[in-house]
Amino acid sequence: MNPDATDIGALISAGRLAEARMLAERACGLAPDDPGTWYLRAAVSAEMGDWDDVAGCCRQVVALAPDHTEAWFNLAVALANLHRHAEAVAAFEEVLKREPGSAPACLALASCLKKDGRPEAAIEVLGRALSVVPDDARLHAAHADALHQLGHNEAAAASYATALRLDPAQAPIQYGAGCVLQALGRQAEAQSCFEAAVRLDPRIAGAYGRLGSIYGDLGRREDALRCFERLLALEPTNLTGLINYGFALQVAGRQDEAATQYQRALQAHPDSELARYFVATLSAEAPPGQAPASYMKDLFDNYAGRFDQHLVETLEYRVPEAMGAALREAAGATAGSMRILDLGCGTGLSGAAVQDLACRLVGVDLSRRMLDVARDKGIYDELHEAEIGEFLAVSQESFDAVVATDVFVYIGDLEPIMARVAALLMPGGLFVFSEERHEGESGYVLRPSGRYAHSRAYVHAVAGAAGLVVERIEDRPIRVHMNQPIAGDLYVLRRP
Repeated sequence: MNPDATDIGALISAGRLAEARMLAERACGLAPDDPGTWYLRAAVSAEMGDWDDVAGCCRQVVALAPDHTEAWFNLAVALANLHRHAEAVAAFEEVLKREPGSAPACLALASCLKKDGRPEAAIEVLGRALSVVPDDARLHAAHADALHQLGHNEAAAASYATALRLDPAQAPIQYGAGCVLQALGRQAEAQSCFEAAVRLDPRIAGAYGRLGSIYGDLGRREDALRCFERLLALEPTNLTGLINYGFALQVAGRQDEAATQYQRALQAHPDSELARYFVATLSAEAPPGQAPASYMKDLFDNYAGRFDQHLVETLEYRVPEAMGAALREAAGATAGSMRILDLGCGTGLSGAAVQDLACRLVGVDLSRRMLDVARDKGIYDELHEAEIGEFLAVSQESFDAVVATDVFVYIGDLEPIMARVAALLMPGGLFVFSEERHEGESGYVLRPSGRYAHSRAYVHAVAGAAGLVVERIEDRPIRVHMNQPIAGDLYVLRRP
């Protein structure tokens, strides 16, 4: 006797999945040409999380019944869960051939395309869907997310605004909108979205993390700590959450507790460069040579939208202007006569300070979003997305000057950089840079702030080893931290 769907459905409802699977397999054996039996078995396997079997069964269904839209959809879902995104994309496209306006299929297809590194294709799919279903908030949110992935944050914010107008009660949409607004530097609006997200769904861990960072920037230390605690209650081994909680404890003066969180992060993620880096900020061990590149990229990608305003207005950052003045004095050059390389150019604050001297201005930074801001200013002749050490190692171009402001606070070991800069400088060329000053005996230290400081003796030593001469040191605060000026030095080095 062939078991029927009622028997199998009852077993699924009772949670007796193994028995349901046995009956479904028996049904397929007794009626191998019946697409319904294969589809039923796929349903059982989906409940069990056996995506390989779901995919196999759905392929049987569509072979027997090519217009079985639900089977095409479930095949695509199974392939997506198996991380076979290219095959999943093809299956979702089969769904859309049969149901062009299917919002679930469009959303799922767009998700696969984004995971497959094809956000432009996702935008095209979602645009088609929105022409058919213009009032679906989920489609607008997915469209916004794809735009955000490409760095088109103004357009993404507009799409999220439409999604929120259509359905403000969706926590994921509030969260996504907050992420985009935060990337644009619109902190107050981002804060409102994240607060709405956790009100609507207290399980959104990421919203607590982002709120914690915003509250920290606002000086609301206790609120920041509570947010990170809520995040870690949901995700106890969340690396970013542990690090940010530790840093918030540091800011609150609770150093021992901060060190405990950094150690927790390292125990949970023993291969993490980031965890080792922050452990080193509060230990006596020798620090790593520089901050992890992935950390710097993420930090400044997220900082790009508010970088200029925060540095100039909040941190009273005036180093680029001082660097420009020092370069003019040392070079004695006429306007528009120098080939200048700006290391860690960021959004172009330093480039703007030396633009009048340059006949050619090249910028390098590892943050794509910082480079996007710099590109919009029209300052540079060329911009390169790269880690500066790697760029210097392969560049074949020579320069009259190299500048680096607020860069070596993230690099401790300056010896390789000095040697590579010296190799790119023309005879008589200048290297002008800033750094935090370390008054101790050791060459450089990694401070609890997560920034490096260098002694003058160390800078003299590594400069001399690279064949560079220290012409000038200007003692100046490089920024304000917690209402206190941070002592630093502005160096002018020359290649003889």
